[in-house]
Amino acid sequence: MLLVLLAAAGDAQDSSRSSNNPKAKPYALLAGTVWTPEGHSLPGVKVFIRRADEKKTLWIVVSDSRGEIWQRVPAVTQDYVVWTEVKVGKERQHVETTVHVDGDERVDFGLHLKG
Repeated sequence: MLLVLLAAAGDAQDSSRSSNNPKAKPYALLAGTVWTPEGHSLPGVKVFIRRADEKKTLWIVVSDSRGEIWQRVPAVTQDYVVWTEVKVGKERQHVETTVHVDGDERVDFGLHLKG
């Protein structure tokens, strides 16, 4: 009985700490997948992210073993340009998309290479 109460108290303490932490800033999450021309996910690809109204790249992330990337961005209304350049066959392919964020939300997108 005591063990159950201690576990419940610990859970309550953890949830109150995360929701009432004054230092924790809200954020949006960009969640994307890089796809091959055949529709398979593509690991190990550099993905670049910048604000749509700027030229400077803010983040460079590499797709994981499932071809997925994640990047936290400020929880404000903002458009981001997300792109990659990958060698497909003998040519380099540039693929990009624009992602819109309205606040503290998750936004999913895909970068689809062409064959």
